[in-house]
Amino acid sequence: MAPILYMASLGVNKRGRDYTSSAPAKPPALNTLSPSTLILAHELYSGLYHTMASDDDEYVLIQPSAPSDVMSVSTLSDGPPSREATLSPSSTPRTIYALDESILSTIFLALATIDRPTVGYGGYNGLGFVVASHVCRTWRNVMLSCPELWVATVFSFPRERAVQTILERTRDLPIEVDLTIAPARSAPWCTSLCFNLLTRIKSLRISAARGAISRDDFNEFIRSVIATGAPVLQLLDIVQHSARVQDQFPDLEFFAPNLRTLRLSGIFFPCLSTALTFLYLKIARPFSQLHHSGANVLDVIRNSMETLEHIVVEMLPDLTSPGQEVSYGTLGEEIHLFNAQSVSYRGPNLVLLRPIHLPPDAFVYLSLDTPVIRLVEDAEEVLLVRIAAPLLTGGTYALSIGAEIGTAYLSIQFLRSGAETQWEDALKPTIRARRVANDLYNHGLPDSDIIPKATDSGILVEWHPPQSDDDRTRGELVYVLLELVRHAIGARMPNESGFFEPIMSLDLCVSDDLLAAEWADLLQNYAAVDTLRMHAASTSLLAALATQTTSLLPNLAILVLVLDAMDDRAGHQRAKTLAETLERLVLGHLAAGRDSSIEYIRLEGRLDSRFFAETVRERLSVYVPKVEIALV
Repeated sequence: MAPILYMASLGVNKRGRDYTSSAPAKPPALNTLSPSTLILAHELYSGLYHTMASDDDEYVLIQPSAPSDVMSVSTLSDGPPSREATLSPSSTPRTIYALDESILSTIFLALATIDRPTVGYGGYNGLGFVVASHVCRTWRNVMLSCPELWVATVFSFPRERAVQTILERTRDLPIEVDLTIAPARSAPWCTSLCFNLLTRIKSLRISAARGAISRDDFNEFIRSVIATGAPVLQLLDIVQHSARVQDQFPDLEFFAPNLRTLRLSGIFFPCLSTALTFLYLKIARPFSQLHHSGANVLDVIRNSMETLEHIVVEMLPDLTSPGQEVSYGTLGEEIHLFNAQSVSYRGPNLVLLRPIHLPPDAFVYLSLDTPVIRLVEDAEEVLLVRIAAPLLTGGTYALSIGAEIGTAYLSIQFLRSGAETQWEDALKPTIRARRVANDLYNHGLPDSDIIPKATDSGILVEWHPPQSDDDRTRGELVYVLLELVRHAIGARMPNESGFFEPIMSLDLCVSDDLLAAEWADLLQNYAAVDTLRMHAASTSLLAALATQTTSLLPNLAILVLVLDAMDDRAGHQRAKTLAETLERLVLGHLAAGRDSSIEYIRLEGRLDSRFFAETVRERLSVYVPKVEIALV
């Protein structure tokens, strides 16, 4: 029977959908084909791509027509038996025969690049290529001749017979093994088979979560893997989920010379690899347990100091014994990560990072749950160094400081060359840094497009003060962070003013205010800043800028004013005062010379500030080349 008959049973054009009308992820390279053949290949690839990548439909399976290497659906799972599709042969296009087996092979290999292609059936979601191999004899012969299609689905099935069948189809290629989905009843033979295949495994994921393997089997299997080694392994992901279980420190070294990615949660051991570039550590125990029998969690890093590029660390707070710490000495000697491009850390404090030294142009993300006093203590050994480091590398930077509900943040990010001198280009690095930091924890992998985004130098600190600090205003939190920047620079440069020169963009959008004298003291050295974003509620900051145009931000050219909470109906006098202050600021820069005048003002906010925004634009358009309103 023609393959096109069974494309409907795979979900292609099912329920009136036209999958071919939308572009697939990336068509295979078939440049040597005729235009008509290329169209057919593109349509088949598009339909199959959507089938393999979706799990929102139920699919009808076709019994295999080839007598050899037969594996029925009931063998793969405990789901219902397959049903034959009924389509009218008269309505079946015949042009699908124009695709020979070599083209079909190329299409299927392109589909193999999809991360775990799935078709939901019988309670299991790893049957994608199995379903496709049951379409017809031609498709089956093509797919069985491509061992690359099966390397990622070896352990996707609950029955040993099915696993062995899929394993035979992989021939001698390196395989990918995922034991995080294996039910506990299958653990003994799964782990035994996996251990025997260590010399072929290139990707191994294993979890001790409830419903997977038992904890005893987990520990025994992990020790066996570490002791044996894995010569072709490139990715290892081990998760001990329960935070109530003590972290494990096997007294063994893992030999995996080709390992590129290592993700460890609750179990830590040194790894002998000359290729390790990505490391993720999740620590769930108190500091007193960060070392055991002479080993410590940082031993994972020591053997790969010259190759590591991206490090992600997450330290969960110890709720049973808060405040426990470990002395600096127990973390061992200093670690110099010569080629690190990004380091992300979440934890209660920065003790774990004290022995680690990074290149000055690395991207650093720190998320801290700590009171004010502890933030200052950590600043002496870690924060001050990292805040000052990017500014030593040259180039220009954007400084952003703000406070939200439950979070204050400080960001110093590199401004990429060639960026236009508009407010959005100056503020985008901080927005991008916050997104990259969260993505690294959620789904960052070496082959992900997240990693290149994190290679710009800079630092992002997110500070989550405890409830004891809730009475501090947002202005006070901003003051603490600005003081950190000043101390970081002052501790390393006798001439502070020159060290502030790389900072060209300043974002201080906080609705709470400081005293005018405090603003003047904190901002006196930011002479190179040409872009400022601030909140209209910071009237003292605006007044300080208007009265000290020659000493505070003298080169200001772009001003972004956020008008949130500036309601025209409730504060006519306040709006009038702000408009007059803005006018004094503009005139003050004009009086200082045209080269330092303000050229662009942007008014952001809600629609209830429309009257004020229009009034300001009317008054300032006489002096400023461009005044823009952006209210939503």
